[in-house]
Amino acid sequence: MQNLIIYDGPSVIDGAPIVAILTGLANASRNAGTGDMLQLYIFRADMMPEVARHTGADAAICGDCPMRGRVVSLDEARDIAATFYTHSGCYDMTRPAGQRAQLIKRIKTAQDKGQDTINIERACYVIVSQAPTIIFKAYHSGLYREATPDEAAQYVRGRALRIGAYGDSAALPFGVVEPLADAADTVTNYTHSGCYDMTRAKQLAQFTMLSADNLEQAERYRKSGARTFRVSSDWELVNGVRRVNDIARDESQCPKTISKRVTCETCGVCDGLKRGIKNSIVAPSHGNGAAYHAVL
Repeated sequence: MQNLIIYDGPSVIDGAPIVAILTGLANASRNAGTGDMLQLYIFRADMMPEVARHTGADAAICGDCPMRGRVVSLDEARDIAATFYTHSGCYDMTRPAGQRAQLIKRIKTAQDKGQDTINIERACYVIVSQAPTIIFKAYHSGLYREATPDEAAQYVRGRALRIGAYGDSAALPFGVVEPLADAADTVTNYTHSGCYDMTRAKQLAQFTMLSADNLEQAERYRKSGARTFRVSSDWELVNGVRRVNDIARDESQCPKTISKRVTCETCGVCDGLKRGIKNSIVAPSHGNGAAYHAVL
């Protein structure tokens, strides 16, 4: 079974052309962190994921998610590399010299590619040059067939589904996402739409975790009746495990971050209100963007 195009139309966020593709139907996922889950990717339909990232056009699929980083001109990026100022305008002596060298290298690559702008300080864990780019190219090569959400749900039924392996499901019409979430035996989904469209976030909350960037925001979302997923930079290493220090009373640490034996497929607690789980989830900052979580 080939991957399926379940939506090809305007973004609910800004009307730009986007596409949603369900993958993993033929081959098991090799993602060690998630386990064997079907994956739903959301892209700009009209440009490479890297182009969308570096121009800010990824707002169509990610909204105002703060993990996107920020887009600056190459001249501004050079100034930042030279002075390495933080968002607050203060010189940051704590940043490793390697970050500056990496930024300089990225600026040169962008210049060689003819780019006018570049994305910096990206905290998102998704490496868009990998799976998103491979899937996008296959889509443009005509390798996938179209299916309605209800047809796709038949292939999802009884299986584990990860919505938003790239992109935010808030970009899709609700009627596209709901049948898949209802059909899945286990579902994980996260949305940052609470940052820019709380009505949309609350609609998705029935099978979605609202991504929160701090304790205050998480508490506000939970008061609306939703469950939250929060990433914390306040953690310490205890017996080789990153233990979050600022866990709220109604939060639990992500089991996958405590034991390597746990995957999203076997855990499945990040399904919003679907199974009536009470506690929200917090995880220690991790991945390629961990260095930037403290500045968000």
